[in-house]
Amino acid sequence: YSTERQLLYHGCNATVAMDIALSGYHDMGSKNGRLWGHGVYFTSDVNLALDINYATPVSGIQTVLFCDVLVGGREKSDKSWRAPSSPEIRSGGNGRGIYVKPFAYAASDIVPIGIAIFDEREEEVKPPA
Repeated sequence: YSTERQLLYHGCNATVAMDIALSGYHDMGSKNGRLWGHGVYFTSDVNLALDINYATPVSGIQTVLFCDVLVGGREKSDKSWRAPSSPEIRSGGNGRGIYVKPFAYAASDIVPIGIAIFDEREEEVKPPA
């Protein structure tokens, strides 16, 4: 199967970001919608990760996790998606920058590598170079 990895973003509040950075994504649920299936959501667009529906501002501060994610083979998913259709498929998504990792994944599939804290009053955030 494909071993393609990507730097992807996950918006969340600071408390959740710290929990994930310390313990990983295991036993994490999704508080947000499941438009593209059941799992942990990532995006290749840091500004989308900063959407207030994901990176909920607390005192004007938003938090985004930067993660090394095994995306592997992908398939288009929808709200009923719970698992890849074959072992070669490692993630779902919308094909336009949204990635979904099913809840049953290996810990090495998602590696948090950093936390970024943003002032929500900034108009646009540039990803790190």
